[in-house]
Amino acid sequence: LADAHGASTGFLVPLAGTVLALATLLALRSRLAPRSAGRTVARGIGHREPVMVD
Repeated sequence: LADAHGASTGFLVPLAGTVLALATLLALRSRLAPRSAGRTVARGIGHREPVMVD
């Protein structure tokens, strides 16, 4: 590409592919992960009370 159309084409082709991929991701993001009905709060690993073990 750089020989036939100049050096800038070698940069613009991957840039156009990246823009197209981001546009596709934004357009289809509702199919990837549906919206939750409410607010989700996670406390992480320490969400259980400690218990005594024999």
